[in-house]
Amino acid sequence: MESGHKLRRLRDLPEGERNEFTAWLTGRAAPAVSDKDGIVLPEEQQDAYYEHDYHAWKASMLPPGSHLILEGKSGKVLLNEARIAFFGSGQQHSSVKLLGLSYEDDYKGNALAGTFRPGRVDIRFHQDFSDERVWRIWQVWKRLCAKNGLAHLESWEVYYQGRKL
Repeated sequence: MESGHKLRRLRDLPEGERNEFTAWLTGRAAPAVSDKDGIVLPEEQQDAYYEHDYHAWKASMLPPGSHLILEGKSGKVLLNEARIAFFGSGQQHSSVKLLGLSYEDDYKGNALAGTFRPGRVDIRFHQDFSDERVWRIWQVWKRLCAKNGLAHLESWEVYYQGRKL
């Protein structure tokens, strides 16, 4: 074992987190259906992981550009049901291309475009997104982000077409 790498036990993690982390370690997109202990790893890896892997996994769950929010900066955001990404104000929404997330002029993309500043998100109109759908999308993302280190998003107000939702 390399110096500074602490070995931990999987069984000490909460079950849901243990299953997701184990799936990430084994390169799977989602946990496989298994016994109560989650995915069964090869015998030599069972119930053990390195602490630095756990921290890498947690960091990988933060959306792109999360550092802007953590630093209290303003910027832009793209989001839909599948993805969310934050980026700097100097970049155009249409220039950000991520798998499953695309904003195009004339409502051709599958994503909402917006801006953010501490405490507030303003989302532009998109003909394919009703107020209710925008609200649901934001609720899901703020809970997921809060769960993964961006807790202050829970208190942010969201505006769609200039109206508070």
